Amino acid sequence: MKNGDTMEYVRLDKTGKIYLPKAVRSKMGAESKYVALTLPDGDIVLHRIKEPEDPLKDFQSYAAIKKPIPDIKKDILEEALSEAGE
Repeated sequence: MKNGDTMEYVRLDKTGKIYLPKAVRSKMGAESKYVALTLPDGDIVLHRIKEPEDPLKDFQSYAAIKKPIPDIKKDILEEALSEAGE
């Protein structure tokens, strides 16, 4: 392990709640969100979800249209005509 890394034991109670040691909780942060990844061998890894600073800008980068709208309309029309056999 790297310097600063720790390994702590956690436990699961009868109701399914996981208890994390204080040393782990203090590194997680109060408002942090995590996803639990279950690996094929049964190991479980907690991975922190990074919240975007500007969610709208982040979404726009995923949905960015690279072509002008008239070109997209032309492509759709050409594909429709091709599928119709014209």
